Amino acid sequence: GRTAPTRSITISAETEGRVALITATRGVPIKAGQPILELDMRDRQARVNQARASVQEHRTAFKAQSQLQTEGYVSETQIAETLAKLETAKAELIRAQLDLANRVVRAPFDGVLGNREVEVGDFVRSGDAIATFVDNMTLIVTGTVAEQEIASISIGDDARANLVTGQSVAGRVRYLSPVAEESTRTFAIEVEIANPDGSMPAGVTAEIVLKGGETLAQKISPALLTLAPNGDLGVYIVDEFQR
Repeated sequence: GRTAPTRSITISAETEGRVALITATRGVPIKAGQPILELDMRDRQARVNQARASVQEHRTAFKAQSQLQTEGYVSETQIAETLAKLETAKAELIRAQLDLANRVVRAPFDGVLGNREVEVGDFVRSGDAIATFVDNMTLIVTGTVAEQEIASISIGDDARANLVTGQSVAGRVRYLSPVAEESTRTFAIEVEIANPDGSMPAGVTAEIVLKGGETLAQKISPALLTLAPNGDLGVYIVDEFQR
């Protein structure tokens, strides 16, 4: 089989701006929530302040009109209009706050920054690809199992992966295909192995070692084996009842 990361995604910008700072280094593990890069501030903070002031203005007006309504000075329609303006102002504040927060692109989960599509000074728009991010804290070893062996393997079974790099690590079976590959009559299997320090590489050849079923057997020397005229494999034995 071969090793592969648990997941690999493309991170896209959620707002527009010019890349002002890149804080993550390719190939170096980072934790979820840590910044990868930052876009320029532009007028984002000013828009947040303006939206917050607008919310405060409409909230004050709504409270004042609510008090005057009990005295008959304000109609129900005026109250509804002011409330609608207040809710609109709240929505604008949320949008401004999200735009400010999205200025900093953060790691969505523990992993490693892969290919980066932008450099400091590049201008990105919302939806533009920024970088690939790989979760290699857990690796998946994919391989195949012959149809004769499938009955003795179950999801959750212990397994071992021997990498071509010389590393050997324990894991568990996380997936077993319910349908055999038509051309080879083999079943796809996935073994999950922990890689918290990122020391094991993804994409390398690996051997999956699984515990099969048990059966009674007798160890005999190859010297006792023989072939019958029809090609059947046989064993020399001594019949004590014949001379």
